[in-house]
Amino acid sequence: MEPRFLVRTNVRTNPRSGHAAGLHQCLLSAISRCLSIAQQNVSSGFDLPKSLATAKTFAEMVEVWATYWLKLLSALSAQAEEVRALSTKVAADVAAPIKALVGSLPKCDL
Repeated sequence: MEPRFLVRTNVRTNPRSGHAAGLHQCLLSAISRCLSIAQQNVSSGFDLPKSLATAKTFAEMVEVWATYWLKLLSALSAQAEEVRALSTKVAADVAAPIKALVGSLPKCDL
């Protein structure tokens, strides 16, 4: 799936700053990675039934189940950290042109 439809090309910031293209690329990259993570999670959801189908005894089923959940929780933890880092980067990229614009405003001494 192409994530370009999610972020339209009419993303605008201060036209003098030139940040629109970089922000657009940053958002596309973040959305693309989030879609990739979702696809990985859906694919891994089919691993458990396949593995359980091959188990011969109840003990094997419990072992497969426990291994699957440990692996899943580890993957989800890593994905959560990655999404946190992505959101921090997107927030910084969104804030940069705003800070630049506010910084360029004349100071008002009252």
